[in-house]
Amino acid sequence: MERAYLGGKKKRAEAALQRAIAEINAAGSAVQLTRNDSDPDIPILFLDIPSRSTIKGSGFKALEGTPTSSAGVRVFAKDGVILKSGIIFTTGLQIRAYESAMLEEIIQGSDCLPMLVARTMRAALSFHKAATRSQNWVNKTSWPLAVTTHRARQRCNAKGRKPMKTVKDYIRTIPDFPHEGIMFRDVTTLFSDPRGFRMAIDQLLHPYVGVKIDKVVGLEARGFILGGAIAHQLSIGFIPVRKAGKLPGAVISQDYKLEYGEATVELHDDAIKAGEKILIIDDLLATGGTAEAGIKLVERLGGEIVGCGFVIDLPELGGRKRLEALGVDVKALCAYDGL
Repeated sequence: MERAYLGGKKKRAEAALQRAIAEINAAGSAVQLTRNDSDPDIPILFLDIPSRSTIKGSGFKALEGTPTSSAGVRVFAKDGVILKSGIIFTTGLQIRAYESAMLEEIIQGSDCLPMLVARTMRAALSFHKAATRSQNWVNKTSWPLAVTTHRARQRCNAKGRKPMKTVKDYIRTIPDFPHEGIMFRDVTTLFSDPRGFRMAIDQLLHPYVGVKIDKVVGLEARGFILGGAIAHQLSIGFIPVRKAGKLPGAVISQDYKLEYGEATVELHDDAIKAGEKILIIDDLLATGGTAEAGIKLVERLGGEIVGCGFVIDLPELGGRKRLEALGVDVKALCAYDGL
C-alpha cells in the first residue's frame, strides 16, 4: 500500500491538482492559484494512513491525536481567530475521486482564512509516510501554490472581476411554468454548461468521498442525467427508478401521494442485491414523495441507503424533513424559497 500510495497514486494526485488549479483559474474569479516557492500557509497533505484512524507522531502539534477522514479541511484557531487551514487526504480516498475532492477541498481551504487575513496565501502539496507506523513524516514532494485571499477577492471584484460562480448561478428560473404562480427552476442550463455540470457532479459526489457505494439510483427523469454521471465517475452501476409501465422486465412497484391523487414508480426486481450500498440522486427535492418511494423500493430489495443527493431543495415544501424522518442523510447543493 505504501509504495502504491506514494508511487502511482502520487502521479494521479499531482494531475488532479493541476486540473483543479486550471479549473479554479479558468472560472474568472479573484481566487487564483499559482506556483510559488515560499513556505505554505495552506498545506495539502497526503497521509499514508487509513481513514478514521488517529494521527500520531506526525510532528504537527495541531494534528496530533485528531481523527482522520478520507478528505477534509482542518482549521486552526486561537481565541476565536482562524490562524491556519490545511487540507488532508488519506489512503481511504478512492483514486478516481481525487479530482473532484481536490477541487472542492482547495476551494474550501482557501476560503477559511481569507475573511481574516488580507494577504496572499500559499499552499503546498506534500506526500507523507504513515505517521502511525513511523514516528515522523517523510516529505516526498512539495508543490507550493499561492492562493489569493477573500479580502483580495473583494478588492478584485471592486475592480470589475467576476466572482466565482456557484451551481445556483447556472440554474435558470422561469416564472409561471407549468402553472401560474410557479417559479420553475430549470436545470437544463446547468446541464448544458460544461463547467457548471462538472461542478454539480463533483459537489454531489463530494460528501460521499471514501464512502462505500455499490450503485447509484436515479429518479426519473433528470436524476438519470445526474446519477449516470456520478456512477460513471465512481465506476459503478446505475439503476433507474421509473414511472409505472416504463421498465421492460419484472418490477416491484411503490405508490406515493401527489397533491391530487397518487402516482407509482417502479424498479426492476433484480436491480439491487441485499446489502448493497445505494446513493439516490435527483435534481429537485420538493415534497419528497418520489424520493421516499424510491427509498422504499431500494429497501424492499435489501439495499442500504447511503444518502440522497439533490441539486435543488425547496425547504418550504418539507421534503428534507420527510426524508430525514426516515433516517436518511440528505444533501442539496442549493435552496430556493417558495414554490
